[in-house]
Amino acid sequence: MQQVELSRLIAIKIWWSFYWRSILLMLGLTMGTTIVLGMLFALTGAKGDRLAAFISGVMGVTSLPAFIIASIKGMEWTLKKKFSDFEIAVIPRQD
Repeated sequence: MQQVELSRLIAIKIWWSFYWRSILLMLGLTMGTTIVLGMLFALTGAKGDRLAAFISGVMGVTSLPAFIIASIKGMEWTLKKKFSDFEIAVIPRQD
């Protein structure tokens, strides 16, 4: 297997691939949570101020786990990607 020299351009391609996927997943998680909570509050007839405070609290508590999940999935997605001029492989070390 031929190894490609890691250049700044390749590092940026990998970073961007990871970054936009993680952001997309994070937005999906936070929007989904907000929509579900908003619908639950609408069904119960809660007032707007209470809804905003509750959603803010829930988002504060769930933001770190959501970030971790989105980051892991984004990294997994990126590692499986076949870029135009290279792909990422995890291989065992030969000591």
